[in-house]
Amino acid sequence: LVQNFKRTDSLAQVERFVRDNVGMMKMQCLYPHMSFQSVDFDKSLEDLGLHPSATILLVEERSAVRAALSPTHRVRSARYALSDMIRRIGDFFQIIFARIQAFFAGIMNTAQRTVDQRSASSPAPTTSQQRSAPARTDNAGFG
Repeated sequence: LVQNFKRTDSLAQVERFVRDNVGMMKMQCLYPHMSFQSVDFDKSLEDLGLHPSATILLVEERSAVRAALSPTHRVRSARYALSDMIRRIGDFFQIIFARIQAFFAGIMNTAQRTVDQRSASSPAPTTSQQRSAPARTDNAGFG
């Protein structure tokens, strides 16, 4: 979401634009680093140091339910998140190992088919051909 404002515009006008286009969001600025408070909404962008240029980040407001969670519940949630992450990593490696195994199985099948095709296309030598050596006409091996 990109919008240009005048230096005299108030932060409340920016907040209204955000609310109308995105919804309720918390606004923060990275440089200069600041989280806006209710007293800042009446100030101009120039007074807040946001002129001539600034980027305001829009952050979702945390829900009241999440804010009300007890620290114990947060620890349980963190444990669940960690165990879920470990399970997902295990699933990932199972998929990778299965694909590696399928890849090498495909290579082995291809190699076996090549050997089978070569043996099927050339007739097997008879026992007399296996025993006899090629005839030589001279000592150098030239015919």
